[in-house]
Amino acid sequence: RMMGLLDISYYVALFVSEGMVGGFLLSMITSWFTFYPHFFNDAPYGEVLGLFFVNCLACVPFALFWCSFFDTAQTASQALLLFLLGAYALFAGVLATDTTTFEMSALACLLPPLGFQVGCNYLSNPSSDYGHPDIELVTAILFADIFIYTSLGWYFSQVIPSSMGVSKHPLFFLRSEYWSPKAYGEGQNDSAATVTNP
Repeated sequence: RMMGLLDISYYVALFVSEGMVGGFLLSMITSWFTFYPHFFNDAPYGEVLGLFFVNCLACVPFALFWCSFFDTAQTASQALLLFLLGAYALFAGVLATDTTTFEMSALACLLPPLGFQVGCNYLSNPSSDYGHPDIELVTAILFADIFIYTSLGWYFSQVIPSSMGVSKHPLFFLRSEYWSPKAYGEGQNDSAATVTNP
């Protein structure tokens, strides 16, 4: 909600700049650096690049979803760091063992940091015996995460109270006033009208 910018404009600009442009450059550079030391046992470069890029795309809406629960960026980043450390411990203690089932690994892919770890684990050991999804399924779930976390982030940023404005009713999206505000005389941007001055 910067300078009266519509939410959709802000989200699209952030997704394009951080996810698509920045994510592609980061993915290309990091996958190139992992290719020459053979981190992934001569996996095709396209699979490594695809996994890295889709993970970057999925992490942007995941971060927006995560930030909707916190008022300040500092609090959100500290909580996310603790979450990522816990996710890594979960992966190392449960998902990277011989007792892992296919369903557990596929379910873990619904969280982009864990999905990336599952995909990297598959690329490192494609012929291992324990159950893990192949790289195509991991990439597909990470791609679905983009839409899941975009929807959840948008919804929770509207209904959770914050210092940026007044929260909406939990079922606000069912009201016709939300989808056609001009017909009800509420202006073009409902969220800009609810912003409070500190």
